[in-house]
Amino acid sequence: MSRRIIVAGNCQIGGLTAALQRIFVSDQISALAFNPSVVNGTDETVSKKLAQADIVLGSKAIGALLTRTGRTPARFVTVPAIYFSA
Repeated sequence: MSRRIIVAGNCQIGGLTAALQRIFVSDQISALAFNPSVVNGTDETVSKKLAQADIVLGSKAIGALLTRTGRTPARFVTVPAIYFSA
């Protein structure tokens, strides 16, 4: 059975999504870039999409959004924050 996996975040999601697609070829994996409306919980469509996923990979902010809205996915995996001065 195919799982719905969403990688939510910012600049890291492209690489993470591509790597997961190569590893888990039978799963449906998609990237979801977030913006202030996602983090603040004002975008209902996005929070519903995240809640419908079997697995969500994301930052602590995405985890907090899901907890705050009561739409916690079956499994949430926190992606470590990587900071750099660009």
